[in-house]
Amino acid sequence: MTTSTENTTKKIVHAALFAALSFVLTYFIKIPLPTGGYIHPGDGMVLLSGLFLGPVYGSIAAGIGSALADLLGGYVIYAPATFLAKAAAAATCSLLCRRFYVIFGTAGSQSRQASLQTMETGARIPSKADTFRNMLRHKCPGTILACIAAEALMVSVYFVFECFLYNPAAALLAVPFNCIQSAFGILVATTLFASMNAKTRDLLTH
Repeated sequence: MTTSTENTTKKIVHAALFAALSFVLTYFIKIPLPTGGYIHPGDGMVLLSGLFLGPVYGSIAAGIGSALADLLGGYVIYAPATFLAKAAAAATCSLLCRRFYVIFGTAGSQSRQASLQTMETGARIPSKADTFRNMLRHKCPGTILACIAAEALMVSVYFVFECFLYNPAAALLAVPFNCIQSAFGILVATTLFASMNAKTRDLLTH
């Protein structure tokens, strides 16, 4: 049985891993935009951080990794907004994905039925982590919708920030490019997610 300390250590290690991946995919693979920003695959790791690590550790990993890329990449002024936007996106993706698991399909009722069966047979009752692992295996529509909502929030955060940094007109001009970035992030996240086998998802899920 895993102790609380071991579980916390595992979460910290995984958070550090996702933060590093967010940084690498943001800092080293980027396409500059005329608005001053850039397109990169790092948002894919931001979304996966939320999916696998949960809203707390996922948001911390996503925020730190992405903000560090801005700090070292010469976009220092964007670093605070990036931390907030990416952390909020990861947390939103995590929370909505779990919510959509209840809404979509019969997965929720199937999970409750499985719990009743295990109680009757004396087997181990599935934990919340077990239930979420089942969702990650089977509920792709909810996962995709959660990613879209999370990226929409990210675009909104950057829009508000650039309204204060520049002006509303300039901020509005950047929205289409941020939407392209968001779509790219969703594509990366869903592609990587779909390519993982169940064992890998189990290993990363909290």
